[in-house]
Amino acid sequence: MKYQVFHLLIAVCVIAFISCQKAELSVPQTELTFTKEGGTQTVNFNTNKSWVASVSASWIKLNQSSGESNASYITVIADANTDYDYRTATITIKVEGLMRTIYVTQATNTGIILSKNTYDLTCVAQTFEVELKTNVDYSVSIDGKCKEWLSLKDTKALSTSKLTFEVAENETNDNREGRIIIHEKYGSLSETITVKQSQVNGL
Repeated sequence: MKYQVFHLLIAVCVIAFISCQKAELSVPQTELTFTKEGGTQTVNFNTNKSWVASVSASWIKLNQSSGESNASYITVIADANTDYDYRTATITIKVEGLMRTIYVTQATNTGIILSKNTYDLTCVAQTFEVELKTNVDYSVSIDGKCKEWLSLKDTKALSTSKLTFEVAENETNDNREGRIIIHEKYGSLSETITVKQSQVNGL
């Protein structure tokens, strides 16, 4: 009986000692960066108390949101970024009045978006504007076959997202068609604009 009481007293003392310990929380990694494709990364941390974790955005998920003391880790899962904006979030780990924050960033999805892809024009000389939305550096090329009558007049500031093209008069008796290609400078994205111009008798 004395033996059982002795062990019970030891257990009570251990529990009391643990509960009286000052909370500690060490999170060496404070930043995570994901590509636009998303993926998973692991955050390791140490604590002597039970912990809880939470995220500030729905595109970030955790494999577990709470745990016991001692060395711990969480797996962070980021969804693919299908938007055209750079995005950020935070992960918060809390232990008895202590809080550590991990800052998460994710690259943007890249895109070139045109308001329309085909322009039907009359035979007279004229200019027309192409509106586009893009978050990449781009260049403009015109099909070699139509450079004689179709040209880029100017490029307005990127914030306006407008390109102005000049079209010469079509003095022939044939309809004609040309292509303008918007290329991403350092990637594989591209969009094609088709320009159709009627013949001289097509007014």
